[in-house]
Amino acid sequence: MENNKAILSVIIPVYNAEKYISECLDSILKKTDLNIEVLVIDDGSTDDSKNIIEEYIRKDNRIRYIYQNNGGVSTARNNGLDNASGKYILFLDADDYLEEDAFEDLFSRLEMDMPDFMAYAKKILYPDGRGKDVYFDFKDNTCQDSKYIFELMYASSSFNECWGKVFKKDIIDKYHLRFPKNIKIGEDLLFVYDYFEKCKSFKLVNKCLLVYRQHDESAMRKSITDDRLRITDMLYTAGQKYLDEIGNKDLRYKADIYYFRVITNLCREYAASEDSSKCIKRIYNSDVTAKIMRKLKFKMIPLYKKHEYVLLKFRLIKLSAIYYELKAKA
Repeated sequence: MENNKAILSVIIPVYNAEKYISECLDSILKKTDLNIEVLVIDDGSTDDSKNIIEEYIRKDNRIRYIYQNNGGVSTARNNGLDNASGKYILFLDADDYLEEDAFEDLFSRLEMDMPDFMAYAKKILYPDGRGKDVYFDFKDNTCQDSKYIFELMYASSSFNECWGKVFKKDIIDKYHLRFPKNIKIGEDLLFVYDYFEKCKSFKLVNKCLLVYRQHDESAMRKSITDDRLRITDMLYTAGQKYLDEIGNKDLRYKADIYYFRVITNLCREYAASEDSSKCIKRIYNSDVTAKIMRKLKFKMIPLYKKHEYVLLKFRLIKLSAIYYELKAKA
């Protein structure tokens, strides 16, 4: 297969993924008749990842191996975009893998009228081996309701990741969209935000495309409070800027409520730490919390969250630490 004739480019950033990369590649390459290219971007791995990938290259010429000095996942994905020749782009992490019949469904849709933005449901694989299918909240197999999709984009965590979605390469190229560098968490959503704002047609597919392997040691879970607050501020600001441009007041309100929940969830997450009072104080005094609270009124808050609004509004740090510690244990 010549790379310039690929319909779909699958971009896989790899860093010390010897434990998972075989399962990932097997899930993609088992369909030998698909017109795809698989760009494996090795971000300076020091384990046996390269040797494993080279074994696959000897068996399947659809794989392209690109090595780079360690620069992070955003640099790796950007490197993939720079080298991709497919009409469509699919991102996949090296420790995740596609569902059994994922490509059958995906390619049937690629041959029809493809929307600018298409996202699939997903399966989560937990560290204890449990699996959970995560579907969108609608009854049909697909949804093209832009109002519903916009709400998921800006007032939920449904689209936080770049994987599980199909991107059009011509839109990416036209606006030279790339992942922001030097950001440990949230780089996915910033890229998706940028891409989504350029789209005119949308579709959700209530079918699990991939299996997302959740780790206890993920970047999100290890990140300290200040990092989480900083990226939350960036994501909130980026979303609000676009919603201001399109003048959607209802969605701005829903986004404010959603990010209020993000802030209170951070309080619960850090309540179990030894410095819970200090962490909650930093959260309460952060710039993003101030931005959100300037917009929210008590009457706007859902009934089950009103007491958390009062704790935050009046900076009841010690009481908050006790409350969120009890909530974390519940």
